[in-house]
Amino acid sequence: MKKVLLLLLLILLFLTVPPLRSFAAPVIDPVGEKLAILVSPVVDLVRTPFFEWKARDEARAIIKLMRDQEAIGQRLPTARDFDDFLRSRYRANREGLDPWGVPYYVKYTGQRAVVGSAGADMEVGTADDVTEVLPLRLR
Repeated sequence: MKKVLLLLLLILLFLTVPPLRSFAAPVIDPVGEKLAILVSPVVDLVRTPFFEWKARDEARAIIKLMRDQEAIGQRLPTARDFDDFLRSRYRANREGLDPWGVPYYVKYTGQRAVVGSAGADMEVGTADDVTEVLPLRLR
């Protein structure tokens, strides 16, 4: 146990003291890259469902904003001005970006608005998109 604590203390020392960090970088960086490659699939197993949950939750919040907008008689944002709508009204700290860093989108089809996130593949219109639907009032 003492050896593990000593090793962790040394690693912490090398990572936090700039002259030591630059000295150790040629040894630590390749090991860190290999470790990242090994751990990446495990991290994705946890991160992807969490990001999907977060995107769905945020899409629901955006739908609520749009429902409120419609309830007070204001026009809904077009697909073109949707980014501006989110930046001005939605207070998630990512300025209208989903957890993967891609802008949320809106599509109007018939009597509904679909708010979506591109999902893990970061491409709109694929099977992994996370979407929520707002039924529109008949006009």
